[in-house]
Amino acid sequence: MLNIDQVKLLETKVAGAVELIKNLSNEKETLKKEVELRDAKISELEALLANFKEDQTQIEEKVISALNQLSAFEDSVYENKSASSVDNVEPTGLKDKIESSNVKTQSNLQKDLADVLGTPANNADEPEVEANTESDDDADQQLDIF
Repeated sequence: MLNIDQVKLLETKVAGAVELIKNLSNEKETLKKEVELRDAKISELEALLANFKEDQTQIEEKVISALNQLSAFEDSVYENKSASSVDNVEPTGLKDKIESSNVKTQSNLQKDLADVLGTPANNADEPEVEANTESDDDADQQLDIF
């Protein structure tokens, strides 16, 4: 048979369980609101990331275009100077200078692009150039327009 003390103890335990359930329900609602806020922040950051990627692509394209224009300008300046000094240079020497200059220009463009984009330069694609100090000095003097 149940006595009054057992009923009071049961009532106390039930009251404690009800209070715990209320606290847990409140905590659950608070956590749900926090998750909703974080989901909204994640969506906002994803939109910013998409915009950043689009902007980055446009920047890369413009940098490449500017470097190509600069390369074309350097080539035209070099060709103009080479054309005026063709009489003083042997045809084979001129061809070597032009090839050396083209390799250097390509290498410099790749390095400049790597610097701008913050990526390491890929030197594996560059052909090896033999050291020809006389030819290198002439090419540097002719291409040094800045």
